[in-house]
Amino acid sequence: LQSCYSTANVTGIGNEIGGLIGYIELISINSSGDVARVYTNISNVYATGNVVSQGNNVGGLIGQIYLYSEANVNINNAYAIGKVEGNNNIGGLIGYINANGTGNAAAYASIQNVFATGNTKGQSKVGGLIGYALRTTDGYIQVTNTYANGKVEGTSETGGLVGSGTGTSTNSYFVQETTGQKFSAIGTVNTIRKMLK
Repeated sequence: LQSCYSTANVTGIGNEIGGLIGYIELISINSSGDVARVYTNISNVYATGNVVSQGNNVGGLIGQIYLYSEANVNINNAYAIGKVEGNNNIGGLIGYINANGTGNAAAYASIQNVFATGNTKGQSKVGGLIGYALRTTDGYIQVTNTYANGKVEGTSETGGLVGSGTGTSTNSYFVQETTGQKFSAIGTVNTIRKMLK
């Protein structure tokens, strides 16, 4: 998926709601039980509308990504700027990522050169960029060159960049003053004073 965008406001009552994509599922095991690597690249995409739902897994760009076994997704050069509201797993860019690797078959999500500036609001697992990043022992989530600066509001497990989960990060941050957060499950905190130096 390349060079796509949406400017529409999205309103729903269910789960897996996104400004551009609702749900991505990649499973690398066929009906015979054979494993073959599957992957998708998403690049040069954005969404500018508001995304509001009463359900879970709501994101400014993508609602949910599910990777099973040797499935890989690469998201590069993407952004979302609208407000995002929902129940649980709410993210300014992506609501929920599940990298579920099995055995020697690793599931891998690479998210790079992306940002989100809209306000996010929910109950649990709310993040300025990603609400919930879940990975198994053989699952990998890497965020590189990312940031979020919209206000983040939730009742539990909130984070300036990522609300809850595990993964690795490089040059990925949130702005403390604008997000209203001091914590992120992934990424680092930045301040306006530091940015102005």
